[in-house]
Amino acid sequence: MSTRKFSNSSIKTGERATSLTGEPPVAGDAADAYHSNLKIWIRGGYNGATAGNISSGTGTIDVPIYGSGTSTINTNATVQRVDSNASGSPVNSSANRFIKDGKAGNSAQLRNDKLAFYFNGSSNPIIWKALDTTTWNTSTTNRTFAYWMKWDDVSTNTSASIITPVFHSWSGSNANCVDLVAHDWYTNGTGNPRMDLYSSGAARGSYTLSNLAGGTNGNKNVWFHFAIVHTSSTTEVYVNGMPVDHSYTVTSSWLTPGSDQAFSWNSRADGQIGGLPRNYATGSSGVKSLADIRYYDTNLSAAAINAIYGKSKVYYN
Repeated sequence: MSTRKFSNSSIKTGERATSLTGEPPVAGDAADAYHSNLKIWIRGGYNGATAGNISSGTGTIDVPIYGSGTSTINTNATVQRVDSNASGSPVNSSANRFIKDGKAGNSAQLRNDKLAFYFNGSSNPIIWKALDTTTWNTSTTNRTFAYWMKWDDVSTNTSASIITPVFHSWSGSNANCVDLVAHDWYTNGTGNPRMDLYSSGAARGSYTLSNLAGGTNGNKNVWFHFAIVHTSSTTEVYVNGMPVDHSYTVTSSWLTPGSDQAFSWNSRADGQIGGLPRNYATGSSGVKSLADIRYYDTNLSAAAINAIYGKSKVYYN
């Protein structure tokens, strides 16, 4: 059980303390044990960042984790960092909602991630990261992908079914890359969004999002947490911390990243060309937001997935 500390200046004889110094520690949870396996972690409010856009080029959006090292991430166009008051939002400063994780660092700023990434659908903004074998462990079939996602309830997302890729890393026409992994989401017009799952050179199955509280026009304008956990014998989907589907063809082995391999979180990353993912303008026309994007090179337990989902709680629980 954590304790709260009072400042000496707030305590007077015969009076109750009325102010607090510091912030209570973030309690450990089931996800902490997997921190050494966290290879990419994209946080909008990294290091106490306040609302503000990320310009083109290499930006300090995030610190992807390579063991004990760090690295920046790449952008094209302008990616906005925003608070969100949409239904189910994990981040909103005025409502004191943050994504918190004691493993993010020793400072309160690192624990309290209050910003999401907003992709406006018009200037084709993307964020992407080159891959290598340090990031992508080739010795295991166990992997976990997790993130918060929201589509706005706008005509761009409801007038037709458009693709909005997440964790897209496919070969396309670039011979230096391989068919690695893709979560290819389709907005399905006013229907519930669908994801086609691809990994290691093959389609593994589709998942259609079930009805969520607060959603309109097929779950538009509502945040949800999504995770996929792979092992050598199972592939399981989690929504809002709970397992919902495991009817997928299993990925028995994963390929080694090519020399130009990249992950993209709002476009097709068919390798790299001219300093950008090839075909990056494809699939970036949807209006959506992402937050707390994680990739682990192991399979997280159900308790750990639920703990990651639960890190978006008000500060004093």
